[in-house]
Amino acid sequence: MSGLPSIAEVRSPYADPSAVSEDGTIAYATVVLDARVEEVPEEDVTRIIDTARSAAGAD
Repeated sequence: MSGLPSIAEVRSPYADPSAVSEDGTIAYATVVLDARVEEVPEEDVTRIIDTARSAAGAD
């Protein structure tokens, strides 16, 4: 994710214990954009979402 356009930072779920479920089966990373969401090109948003879905195994 960190190499995608419009992404300024990706915070690991392991950086914040509350981002991981008690049993360790669910976690989330925080993605920080380099601009206000209204200013991020739609194609960048689509690519970010598609990449996240692919990484999660969802289609």
